[in-house]
Amino acid sequence: MPSSHSAFGWWIATYVVLQCFGVSRPSMTMAFRSVVSAGAVVFACGVSFSRVYLLYHFKGQVVAGASFGALQSALWFALTVSLLQPKVFPWVEELAVSRWLLLKDSSSTDGVLEVEYMAQRERRGLSLRVVAATKKVR
Repeated sequence: MPSSHSAFGWWIATYVVLQCFGVSRPSMTMAFRSVVSAGAVVFACGVSFSRVYLLYHFKGQVVAGASFGALQSALWFALTVSLLQPKVFPWVEELAVSRWLLLKDSSSTDGVLEVEYMAQRERRGLSLRVVAATKKVR
């Protein structure tokens, strides 16, 4: 039986790496992308190693689970980028229930947290200097 823990760990790691390097994200530096991706891969390796070390699975079961998780993640990423974001998400946003629930797709907004943070501070009449200071740290 393939390791579901390894499958899940490698699903996350693969998706994180694809999000960091597979889509254009101008707000993320190459160093940040590399550190986040490396952290995700180390996490997945740790999960996989722990399954064998604790004698819950054989190596083949862990490799099978990891392969399944990585493949499933890559397929989901491809489906999301090629079909869901450009075609399905805009349609869902225009449904009456979506407008009533104030649903929105923020995947096309680079640095969405920073944009929303600045808009909130501006609405409240607060200084935007704090954001400018954090931009220099990046």
